[in-house]
Amino acid sequence: MDNEHGYRLVIIACPRAEEARILADEVIERRLAACVQIDSVESSYRWQGAVERAFEQRLMLKTRIDKVEAIAALARSLLSEENPEVIALPISEASPAYLAWLDESIDA
Repeated sequence: MDNEHGYRLVIIACPRAEEARILADEVIERRLAACVQIDSVESSYRWQGAVERAFEQRLMLKTRIDKVEAIAALARSLLSEENPEVIALPISEASPAYLAWLDESIDA
């Protein structure tokens, strides 16, 4: 596998479904990621000293490392949360054909 571009899986938590859809559409429109998947999840976390539970939308974006900061900035500008979760994980294994499609979708 050719990973010279530093491919990433970016995970973003959104408080509302409409925000998730808007962010996903903007990311794809701006060619910051090749694909965005949205799942509904229930999260438990500590916030401002209290344990919270919330239903959120989890976005999983397939992209490259050179797009991660732009994605994070877009998430901060579009999401209503004070401190949105944006996590980037390396993609260590993927088929060359999939990575070629990823590059084509971002760079076209």
